[in-house]
Amino acid sequence: MATAKHFPGYCNIELDPATNIDAIMDASITEVEENYLPLRTASECNVEMLMVGPAIVEQ
Repeated sequence: MATAKHFPGYCNIELDPATNIDAIMDASITEVEENYLPLRTASECNVEMLMVGPAIVEQ
């Protein structure tokens, strides 16, 4: 089964969210939305799963 990852996509993040609980993405909602393109494309290609990333997104 194909899986697209990691939603919502990360920008402006300095720490590795897989290993650091203080990894917080500090970005504007516009920057967050700009990362949707690869995930939107995967969705249009009928990918069956979407993996959510582990970082905290404050927006």
